[in-house]
Amino acid sequence: MSGFYLTLIATLLAGIGARDQVALALLVRAQGARPMALVTAIAISLASAALAAWAASFVLPMLVPRARLVLAAMALALAGAESLFLSPARRAPAEPTRSLFALGVVLAAHQLTDAARF
Repeated sequence: MSGFYLTLIATLLAGIGARDQVALALLVRAQGARPMALVTAIAISLASAALAAWAASFVLPMLVPRARLVLAAMALALAGAESLFLSPARRAPAEPTRSLFALGVVLAAHQLTDAARF
């Protein structure tokens, strides 16, 4: 169980200032506080976490223990390389939309391709 907690803490620390958080912060700065934007972000986060859990439950039984270790090492290497070379955009959107659907699509894309969540 301690491995779970260490992984959770590492993921939380690696996710600070991730692309989805920066995108939401820039949008709120440009448009002002919108409670529904926060609700949309939380819903998308829960949906992406559920999708990741489903994918893991599908893939995990197919792998032998050594293959799990190799897959975990490759995931860590790719996530580390992405964290080193790609940084979140820190400029405000030129023409921010007020659509919650568009915000949801952008946040989902960021979360599904983020290094910390990989």
